[in-house]
Amino acid sequence: MISRVSAWGVISIVCILSGTAAAGSSDLPGDPSRPAQVFDAFPAIFMENNGQWDASIRYAFQGKGINVLFSDEGPEFQLFGANDKGKASRAVFGARFIGSNSTRAEGTDISPAKVNFYKGKDLSGWKTGIRTYRKVVYRTIYDGVDLYCYARRDGLKYEFHCAPGADWGKIAITFEGAKGLRVDQRGALHIETGLGEIVDEAPVVYQIKG
Repeated sequence: MISRVSAWGVISIVCILSGTAAAGSSDLPGDPSRPAQVFDAFPAIFMENNGQWDASIRYAFQGKGINVLFSDEGPEFQLFGANDKGKASRAVFGARFIGSNSTRAEGTDISPAKVNFYKGKDLSGWKTGIRTYRKVVYRTIYDGVDLYCYARRDGLKYEFHCAPGADWGKIAITFEGAKGLRVDQRGALHIETGLGEIVDEAPVVYQIKG
C-alpha cells in the first residue's frame, strides 16, 4: 500500500456516498412522508447560510428526504423517512476527520442560481438572493490535503486532493451517530442508520501528472 504521494503529481482519492434513507436535527425542511432518494435533485447546489439557519452551518444541500449540512467540523447528514412501523421518523449522522487540522467549510465554483427564504410574517427574517455553489471545500484538512464535496444524482462525491509529498495515510474518518458500520467484499462501507443504509463506495485513486 502506497503511504505517500508522488513528488511530481497530485493524487485524488474519490469516494461516493449513496443510499435510499434519510434524517434531521436542524430547522431545515424535510419531507418525512416519503423515503429519501439521496441526492435525487438536479442541479445539485449548496446554499450559503445567510442567517436563515444556525450559525454553525456554513452551507447546506437539500434533497428529497435528506439534508446535508456543512459546518467547520465536517458534513452532517439528516435523513427523513418512515421507520419499520410506517411512522414518520428521522436519523442523523456526521462525518468527522480524526487528527485533522482546524479548517473552515468554503463554497467554491459559484452557481448562477439564487435562493429565497420566506419564513413567517416578520419580513426582517426573510432572506433573498442567497448565493449557491456547486462544491464545498475544506482546505488543508490535513497537511497538503484538501477535501472537496459535491453532489451528483448517484450520491455525494467527495475527493481528497493530495499535494506532492503529502501523507495521505493520515486521512481517517469516523461516522458519529451511525448505528453500525461494515465493509463488504467490494470494499464499500455500509453506514447503518435508523432509516436504512447509506453506502460509501470503495475509494478510487488517480493521479494528475505534471
